[in-house]
This record gives sequence, structure tokens and C-alpha cells, in this order.
Amino acid sequence: MKHNYILVALLLLVSICNAQIDIADAKTMGEDAVVTVRGIVTCDAQFNSSLRYIQDETAGIAVYSPDMQDFNLGDEVELTGSITIFNQLTEIVDLTAVSLISENNDLPIPLAFNAIANGFTETFEGMLVKFDNVSFVDAGSFNTGSDNYLITDGSTQQQLRVWGNVDIAGTPIPSENLSITGIMGQFNNDDNPTEGYQLQPRSIDDFAFIGGAPVFLTTPTQTNITPNSFDVCFETVNEGNTVINYAPNPDNLLAEVSDAALATSHCVTLTNLSPATVYYVQASSVSASGTASEAGVQAMMTASLSTGNVQVLFNQPVDNSVAEDEFAIYVNNAIADTVIHYINSAQSTLDIAIYNLDNQNGIIDAINAAHNNGVQVRVVANKDVSDGNYNAIQVGSNKRQSPDGEAPSGGFYGIMHNKFMIVDAHSSNPNEPIIITGSTNWTDGQLNEDPNNMLIIQDQSLAIAYEIEFNEMFEDNVFGPEKSFNTPQKFNIGGIPMDLYFSPSDDTESVIKEMINSADYDLYVALLTQTRFGISFEIADKITEDQIFVAGMVDAVSSDDAQFAFDVIADEVGDAWKVDNQPSILHHKYMIVDPQKGDAADPLVLTGSHNWSNSAQFSNDENTLIIHDANIANLYYQEWRKRYTDNGGNIFVGVADEINQTGIEVYSLAPNPTQTYAQLGFKIDEAMDYQIHLMDINGKLISTIQNKSRVGINNVLVQTAALNAGIYVVQFQCKDYQISQRLVVH
Repeated sequence: MKHNYILVALLLLVSICNAQIDIADAKTMGEDAVVTVRGIVTCDAQFNSSLRYIQDETAGIAVYSPDMQDFNLGDEVELTGSITIFNQLTEIVDLTAVSLISENNDLPIPLAFNAIANGFTETFEGMLVKFDNVSFVDAGSFNTGSDNYLITDGSTQQQLRVWGNVDIAGTPIPSENLSITGIMGQFNNDDNPTEGYQLQPRSIDDFAFIGGAPVFLTTPTQTNITPNSFDVCFETVNEGNTVINYAPNPDNLLAEVSDAALATSHCVTLTNLSPATVYYVQASSVSASGTASEAGVQAMMTASLSTGNVQVLFNQPVDNSVAEDEFAIYVNNAIADTVIHYINSAQSTLDIAIYNLDNQNGIIDAINAAHNNGVQVRVVANKDVSDGNYNAIQVGSNKRQSPDGEAPSGGFYGIMHNKFMIVDAHSSNPNEPIIITGSTNWTDGQLNEDPNNMLIIQDQSLAIAYEIEFNEMFEDNVFGPEKSFNTPQKFNIGGIPMDLYFSPSDDTESVIKEMINSADYDLYVALLTQTRFGISFEIADKITEDQIFVAGMVDAVSSDDAQFAFDVIADEVGDAWKVDNQPSILHHKYMIVDPQKGDAADPLVLTGSHNWSNSAQFSNDENTLIIHDANIANLYYQEWRKRYTDNGGNIFVGVADEINQTGIEVYSLAPNPTQTYAQLGFKIDEAMDYQIHLMDINGKLISTIQNKSRVGINNVLVQTAALNAGIYVVQFQCKDYQISQRLVVH
């Protein structure tokens, strides 16, 4: 009997240990304590797919576990797990039990505060809270990635955390006073010892604006650009009128155009403008009740009267077999001569921002000669340019190196990584200004050996925009994290739309993601390095959701972050995502979207100095140019094809399996045999629906891809990673045409 008493006592102890307790009591228990709590889920997957906050009548707490992924806002759950402290945030982890009690419950009423200081405390960590009559300290737009912002009640400032998956990301930061609801979180570690408590809104619906203000839902954008006019358009949450103030001087916005009609979609035209001129534009809107909303001042540029001629040069061989309108140009050991030619062409001004250079090809000699010939030459070089090369630049005091160390406002200076030159930006002849940009540094190895691209653009508006950025570095001595968003972004260059972004002020990563999501069919990439795995997830989602074809190369995978970023894409496309195996450095930083002719909405190429890295996004001085043009995209595709095949990539070329009267030409599967994927390519004369069936050797259907083709070449990815080794059949159907091909999976 003695043993039975002991067993009963042990069972009672286990029962007591696993008894449900209030969340407030659970939070007082030490790390590793096992607790059972019950509460209402107060967020979905906005913060992290495995992170939920739950709340009962006593407190709230974070729960981090893959087991939470299926629970939604309003679910009542009971769970058992261990208490842990993650960067000072109390969490429940390592769940041993979790169950759904009920669904669609009313959420806890947020605790309301008038004073920020009263709510940003440990007592309310994990709970729904609301702060009335607060405003944002920051202006501009929320980044598309996760970031922190300051809010104030007029006396105290605290942090608000906008997660990248929340629909607030990318929208304008409100200028109005508002009430903000969110979950009180905390992040405080050795690297960020002062971040502390953070208010986390779950959606834009957690913003409540006072007095029915219109509230900007989108940042004002510039469209229909001509030398003498452009449109300014934006959206508001609530109805209001439309007012645009503008002038070439940002401190004197006296000109005004307005529309009294109340609307949520706003668009007005600015007319009687001067060519190649920066106009500073501020949009505002007033509701019927008289409550106003105002956007920040933005720089916008009119089109120039220049030729708009664009020349693309590559310093390594290209594949002209896929040329559509013109052949891409391979300049064999003569890129330096091109740079020198344009240095020599300068009549009055020459501004150079260069990461690295040497004089092995005579470029420094040409710079010095221009200075000696009376041209105003100014040079900004990276801090790490060798003393010998920097001292060899003889332009008097008109040279500067980027700073090093900690920036005054926090963070650290990166590198001055630009590679651009501006020739005669303000010439009275609009056909003289030149901008040279791309990925090419002016060293012998970069000019002649490492694969690089260079753009030469004759356009005054673009040259003036680059000069604004140059002056910020040269005249104001402002670099990296100290820079402000102060340059025009939209251009009409000889009828070609172009976008210009500078890092780190312009949140270039959000633009890269936007261009990824613009792809209708194909995405091709050539990169020196990639560590920003958020971009990788964007590409992976685009593959799985829209079935686009993706292939690319990176020069090296040299860190854990780089490996993870690489694997996210490689897991979707297998060997189509490659590490460069050539002896030279793959130094490109470009992405091509839909370069094949057809009905793609927006063929484009994105290029410049910006690697897909943390330093490029947050601390380096970089420039990125996006060219929305099918021909230029195809020029880059010709270069990409050569780099890719040199790396052993399989591209659809060769004889069709069958050419028939339907105007459909289907190529063989590649690679075949395969392990993870196969590409099925076909060429078609008109856009039409098609189906691709993957079947086993007995005809059992495994999967189907259904889509609408574009006119021209189509590449479709057939996933095989989940299949057992064996022989399969891929069947293509379009209208009355059908063809089947054998596919070996090993």
C-alpha cells in the first residue's frame, strides 16, 4: 500500500504542475518553467508564421512554436509549454500540448492610454493596447521590410515596429494625429540595448485618424512625364479634395494646381513646366469637414530635350543568337578607352563617384588632363582607394574620400560603392550631358577581366539627378546612413521610362521586390553576392504562386546568410540557380524581367552598383537604375545567356520536337534526366491557354500546370523534387495540339 500512496502523490503533483493558470501568473515563473495557460489569439501571422500572442483577463504573452501556425485571430486556445526570455520578451516555447477551444471570439478590448509613458511597461507586454492622440516623428514612407519608427504624444517618444508582412509596410507615414492600436512587444539585446518596448500594429486598420482626415494611402507618384508637364497621382483612405503645390525651390512652393471634387483617387496635371528641371512637389487633401492631410515634399523631374540615346556595353563575350532587335556589344579590352573618350569629351564639368580605380589603362591621366584643360573636375572616391592611386588624381582640392566609422546619427558608414560619371550636366546644349553608370569599377581587372556592364546615357534630366546625389557627398559631406531621400525617381529618357534609386536613403530593396513581382513569365539574375533572404523569399513566392521561370547566378556563397539566401531559391528551381564557377569575379548586379518579345506588360532590366546585401541596403552609397524597355532587356539577356551557359546552365535552344501548322513549336525537356526540376519550353504565335500534365509511366496524373501563354518563347518549370526515381511523361496541350515527352527522374 505504501507504494500506491507514493504513486497517487506523484500523479497529484503532475496534475498540479499541469493545471491551467492565469497568464499573469505564468509570466512570473522563471525560465524553463512548464506552464499551461488559456487565452484568445490577438494576431494572425503578420509578425512571424510561428508567432502568436494570446491574452486572458490578466495579461498577454507571446507564443512561439510551429504548432501555432494554424491558429487565427479570435481563436481561444489552451497550451502547455516552457517559459523563455528572448531579447527580454517573455515567451512560451517548446509546446507539449495545444488545443483549440473555440473560434471567432471577440478580442480583448485594448487598454487605452493618453500618455505613452504609461503603456510602454513590462505590465502590458504581450497585451493589446491603444494610444490616443499620438503622431509619428518620422516622415516619408514606411519601408517594405520590417523596421522601427518613433511615435510621440508631445512629451515622450517610443518605438513602433512595422513588420514587413503587415499591410502598413510601403505606405506613407501619416502626418496626422491618430490613435494606434497594437500589441506591446519588446526587443532588447546586446546589439540593440536601447530598443526596449515596441508597439506592434497588426494592420493599417489599427490606425484610427481623428476627424475623418483624408489620410494618404499611397505616396504621390509621377506619371506621363513630358518636357513641359507631368501628372501627380495618389490615393487617400477617405474623401478629400486635391491640392498640389510645387516650385523649383523646395522652400517656396507657391505654384498651385487643385481639384475641388472630393475623391479617394486623386490625379492632377502640372503644365507650363521647363525641360530637365527638378520640381519640388507637395500634395495635400482636405475633407468635407475641413480636416487636412499632407504628404512630404518630393523631387520630380521633367523630361529633357536630349536625344535619350542609351548604349549598353559588356566587357565579356555575349550570345547574339538570342538577339531580337540588335546585337549586344562585347567590348574586348576597350571599356577603358570608352571611359577615357567621355572624360575627354567634357567641356565644362566632370563629376566622378568611383569605388576604386587605377591608372593601368590611363584613366587617371585622362582625369588630370581634363582638369588641366580647364574642365571643373570633382572626384568622390571610396575610403579604401589606395593612397598611390588617390594621390595620383591631380585635381587640386576637388576630391574627397568617403568617411569611416560610426555615423553621427547612429549606425556605421559603409563604403562609397558607386561607379558613375556625369559629363556637362548643365550644358546649354541638351545633347551634351552624359551619364555613365553600371557595375564596372575603373581598375584593370574590373575593366577587362571580371564580367561587368556599363551604361552610357545621353540625357540631361538623368545627369542632373545624379548630380544632386553627387553634391550631397561632395559639397555636403553626407554619406551612407546620413543621406536623405532628395532625388527624383521617375524619368522619361527618349521615350523610355526609367527609375533611379540611391541607397541607403531610397529603400532600394523594396523596389527590387516590386520588380520581381512585376514579372509575367521570366526572371534572370546575375549577382556578385546575395545575403538578403527576404528577396529570395519574394522570388520563391513568385515561382510558386505565378509559375514564372527563374534562373540565375551568384559569384560566391561565402556566409551563412548567403547560403540561406541561395538555398531558398535553389529549393524551388534546383540547378537553375547557380554559383559561378569561372576564374574571374562575376561582378554584375542585374536582374532581367520578361526580356523575350511578346505580350509581357513591362520588360525591364535593373542594374547598377547595388548588391543584394545588408550593407548595400543600409550603409553603402549605391545607385540602381531600372530601364523599362524590351530591347535593352534583351541586350542584357544576350549577356546573361553567355554567362549562364559558361556556368553549365541548360537553356532552351536547338531543333523543335515538332513544328506544325498550329504555330506552336515545342522544345525538348531540359535537364533530362533530372532530380529537382525540368524546363519545358515552347514558342507560340499567339497568346492562348495551355496545360502541362505530369504523369507516371502508367498514365496516372501527378500534377497539372494551367496558364495562358505569351506570344513568343515561353519557359515553364515542372517540379520533380518530390518524385521517386523513375520514368515519367510530360504532356503539353494547347488548342488541338498535343505532344508528350519522356522525363527521367533519378
